[in-house]
Amino acid sequence: MIRPERCKTLIKTAEALAGKLSRSSSPSGDPIDPSRLAELTRCLMATRDVEQTRRLAKRLPASPQAAMTRSAAPEFRDIERNVGPILEQFADVDELLYVLGWTQRLMRTAERAGSPSGGRRPPRR
Repeated sequence: MIRPERCKTLIKTAEALAGKLSRSSSPSGDPIDPSRLAELTRCLMATRDVEQTRRLAKRLPASPQAAMTRSAAPEFRDIERNVGPILEQFADVDELLYVLGWTQRLMRTAERAGSPSGGRRPPRR
């Protein structure tokens, strides 16, 4: 359980990380897709092993997933460069999951706010 006073510090870390990742961009000029960061979050949730998640962050830019689209490899490199220090900073898995989860939420909120439709999809016909 994360103490409430600690949550404020963790959210500030998530805000800073989301800001860095939102300013990074793929070759198309779009901000980094939050689902790329979710790869690390899923690994950490499944393994609860920070070291294994660090290794995954280093391997993702050269992975088959990165080869699927032109933007994936540069996005994974930016994520590794920006998230790597966070993975080094936190040994507590729950705190790290908290930071990564909030970072994704903040990135999605920024993504929706920046889109012409406000993040809403057009109605189905």
